[in-house]
Amino acid sequence: MALSPELEAFAGKRAARKAVVEAIAAARHVFSVDQLFRNIRAKAPTVSRSTVYRTLRTMRESSLLRETVLGSGARVYHLASGKKGMLWICDDCHRICSLPITDVEATLIAASESCGFTPEKIDIEVHFRCEQMRSYGVCSISHMS
Repeated sequence: MALSPELEAFAGKRAARKAVVEAIAAARHVFSVDQLFRNIRAKAPTVSRSTVYRTLRTMRESSLLRETVLGSGARVYHLASGKKGMLWICDDCHRICSLPITDVEATLIAASESCGFTPEKIDIEVHFRCEQMRSYGVCSISHMS
């Protein structure tokens, strides 16, 4: 899979970091560190868990990756789209949907300015409960059930 120029620049020339970035870019859904580590080790067995953690941390700090804490306390990750958005997170089936923030953003900016603040970054997470998962123990929409 070809990396975006931004991810290519971040990966640099180090093989281990590039393997981590490529695995993240190839992920179709949110992933845990353990899932990512298994995927990387299948292709690059010399990549250490500490390299994975360092790369995740640096990507988060660079706003290339988003970390989401589920209701259970588990942490999952996904590439940041570069667009402002709201994450809708199901604490039952762990489905995560990203929706545009345009309608809410103006209200949030006006409210912050009335308090004397200027927002630097707006990230919104809405946690919800999946009726299918709670009723039937499985969610037909989620990839993780």
